[in-house]
Amino acid sequence: MLNDDWAYDVSVQHGETNRTNVFGGYTNVDNIANALNAVETDRCLTGGDACVPLNIFGGFGTITPEMAAYSSATALSRTEYQQRVVMANVDGPIDAMMSPWAETPLMMSFGYEWCEDASNFTPDECLKLAPRSCLGGAGGNSLPVGGAFQVNELYMEGKMPLIEDADFAEVLELEFGYRHSNFSTVGEVGAWKLGLAWRPSSEMLVRVMNQQATRAPNVGELFSPFTSSLNNAEQDPCSAANAAALADNAELRQLCVATGMTEGQVGQVEDIIAGQISSFSGSNPASLPDEETAKTFTAGFVYTPEVSWATSALLSVDYYDIDVDGYIGTNTPQEVLDGCYELGNLDQCSQITRVGGGLLLAGAGISTFTTNLSWLRTRGIEATYNFNFDLEDMGNLSLNGNLNHYLESESLSAPTSSVIDCNGFFGPQCNPQHTTRAITRATWSYEDYSVSLLWRYLSDIEREPGVIDSTFEPFKRIGSYNYFDLFTSYQVNDYTSLNFGIDNLFDKAPPIVGNQAAGTARNSGNTLPGHYDVLGRTYRFTVSLSF
Repeated sequence: MLNDDWAYDVSVQHGETNRTNVFGGYTNVDNIANALNAVETDRCLTGGDACVPLNIFGGFGTITPEMAAYSSATALSRTEYQQRVVMANVDGPIDAMMSPWAETPLMMSFGYEWCEDASNFTPDECLKLAPRSCLGGAGGNSLPVGGAFQVNELYMEGKMPLIEDADFAEVLELEFGYRHSNFSTVGEVGAWKLGLAWRPSSEMLVRVMNQQATRAPNVGELFSPFTSSLNNAEQDPCSAANAAALADNAELRQLCVATGMTEGQVGQVEDIIAGQISSFSGSNPASLPDEETAKTFTAGFVYTPEVSWATSALLSVDYYDIDVDGYIGTNTPQEVLDGCYELGNLDQCSQITRVGGGLLLAGAGISTFTTNLSWLRTRGIEATYNFNFDLEDMGNLSLNGNLNHYLESESLSAPTSSVIDCNGFFGPQCNPQHTTRAITRATWSYEDYSVSLLWRYLSDIEREPGVIDSTFEPFKRIGSYNYFDLFTSYQVNDYTSLNFGIDNLFDKAPPIVGNQAAGTARNSGNTLPGHYDVLGRTYRFTVSLSF
């Protein structure tokens, strides 16, 4: 304490996290070539004595564990994170500043924070090589990444009751704050907030907040090396697949020639195969990303009524509107192709590298470096509820849940590009965006036992419109999904509890969408594992001990 009213806090923090990833299930390209180059069952023509011949035509069970071990590849990577933080702040009342309709003065907090973030990613030699040399099927190689940045920040925030203990206003409170940051990478940026909280009665709270926040690029976005990998694209507008349109469009033909084709190659080269194309990604030292800025508006209420049918009840509903300017990301290859050949964006034309007039030969591809794109916008409504019921001799029942409904989810990568609407869609440009997501949990507790059932809901989604689409018709829509998880617990004594759970209780299978329905980063194994359960029904059992 500085005095009876003002307090201070000083802290120093150092943290490190190390993680090792194991990549398995891929083919060792060189070894599998040796294993196939055999005319006898026990000897390869190349690869030496360690080679195990591989029979891929013998039917189920022909490939032995020894064959699989020699022909497969396993790779390792290590990621190290380090953070150091020094922080100091003081807080207390400013008695000289008080509203004439309130008895509580302005409460303020002032502080300083220094932070350093460092990260290093170290792949083994297999990951460093191109996939055709070692990790076949991985889609691209990985190179070391390392770097650090520091930030110095000064901040202040405060709360001031404007009205207290009045009719229809138990309290009306103003909240505000400002943070000034100086990054070693992007320089000086600012963030602020301004809001009101109004409690007309003890049961109702109405809140409104307007704020601006900034995010500087992280280590990976600043220091990633140049790598080549497979990415998704539907069609090369200069290929044979678009020959009819090219014949009648002189401007398009000129753009094709300007990006490395001869007149004779336009409309003749082979189109993209299997919806995949080589892309060149990483950080461009000549054009590193700057900070991104988000402007957020929220308004809502929290209702906590006293009712006879429940021991406690809560309902909150909030509207949110989030705009992010200059968001940090990458163009998709198809965005670059469309931006060049459909919209005439010469900057995007410069990101296209052709070899032999096409995009399929070694060295050809699309540059998708990390940069600042135009904007993101998300609007929606979020509701939360929590009810508790006293069942007397039968224990206690609680119901709680959360529902989020998107009203809008759009993005624009460049001023000359087209707006991408992802609300309710999935595809090459859209991470699956369910218009409505909800979770509801019911928990029954009785003495030392409890049983909980969790319901997870995802609304239906469709293949995004406005893109060249060769997707199989049944793969263009995914219906709504419902998952149920069961969890039980028994408190053996004051120190021991037993817990058992079943996830995906009814063994709901993930949707099958084919390999062209969505981007490679999201579509793995012809489904979307980041959004749907691919493991099926799983069981877990834990014993918790406390001392």
